[in-house]
Amino acid sequence: MRVDPRVLAEAEHVLGNLFHRLRYCFQRMSAQNQGEVETAQQALGELEEIAALLLDYANPVEVQVKPLRVEAILQSLARALCIDLSWSRAEARAATVCADPACLAEAFRLMGSSLGRPSGARLRLAASGGRDDAGTEWLAIEGRGFERSAIGRGRGLLAWSVAQKFIAAHGGVLEEQLSGSALEWVLRLPLCEDGQ
Repeated sequence: MRVDPRVLAEAEHVLGNLFHRLRYCFQRMSAQNQGEVETAQQALGELEEIAALLLDYANPVEVQVKPLRVEAILQSLARALCIDLSWSRAEARAATVCADPACLAEAFRLMGSSLGRPSGARLRLAASGGRDDAGTEWLAIEGRGFERSAIGRGRGLLAWSVAQKFIAAHGGVLEEQLSGSALEWVLRLPLCEDGQ
């Protein structure tokens, strides 16, 4: 996955703002203002989070795949996003995706942190994820009803970009689309071939 200059520019902007806040807080701390100390501690925590996201974004991803049931993937994603599923067990079939469970769980956690706690959002298992030119069948999960601004800037953009990178390491794709005032996205992962 190529490093997007837009993401790095946004990271630079966010880090610059954090450093500015820290500098201001440390200059004012001599007055022993507890509020300033708490603000500085919060900014340091945010700085640590941004630095970790940037490292995840810049470093290569190694995955150790094993077959995972589609149903388990849907449940894990729904938990990470704190939303209900809109699907039936029959839709999930006995299909499997070859993926690294820890890497996928981290991608789902990052998606959740960038999307926030949406009300009215839902997941749906697409009737067909389609096939690519090589004949690989895809699992497609759709997310609808999320706030448009959720992944546009700052930590949300960085977390979403790292999640995209982790999904791409599995041969998958995480794409977002704007639909009116809402954000929709599609997560596609290749299904395991028979015998894998």
